[in-house]
Amino acid sequence: MKIMGIALTASLIAGASFANANDTKFGVQGGFASGGDTLATVNFTDGSSETLKAGSGISIGAFTIIPLSDNGVALKLAANYLHDSVTATNGEVTFTRLPLDALVLKQMNKWQIAAGLTYHLDPQYESTFNSGSKIDADNALGLRLEANYQVYSNSFLAMNIGASYTNIEYSFVGITKKYDGSSVAITTGLSF
Repeated sequence: MKIMGIALTASLIAGASFANANDTKFGVQGGFASGGDTLATVNFTDGSSETLKAGSGISIGAFTIIPLSDNGVALKLAANYLHDSVTATNGEVTFTRLPLDALVLKQMNKWQIAAGLTYHLDPQYESTFNSGSKIDADNALGLRLEANYQVYSNSFLAMNIGASYTNIEYSFVGITKKYDGSSVAITTGLSF
């Protein structure tokens, strides 16, 4: 399922990019997100504990920005990998998913403001504690807001820092409770 999702995303981004090939920008991005409901709490031998949250994690991905008009409005398509884990001496819990974003973006001098949809493919919770378990969640649709500020640019490369907000909810197979995966993230990106 993950390979099919990545292949589909890559083909959509490539197809949309060739429509405006001269003005299209490509890039890579990363970030650190925090928030959401607690999926697991890991207790350590020293008495401390750490929680795994449904919205938290480190992300890495790629994007393309396709101009839609001459006044700075563009379409941003992105594919990411989002991962979070908590490790102890006797096991580990992880939560992974593949967010796909389709955002309408407005460029204003050094600022980019974007809003749109995010679709999280193949969310999966895994625990190696005791006998181990793996629980899949349904693919999830949510809303995403972004604000980025360009800190450096030349004729070839631009670097930005920013923040994002994602509003999404996960339904795990066999569990009636829905988990809020909403998060706030600090992001950075390079475009060329």
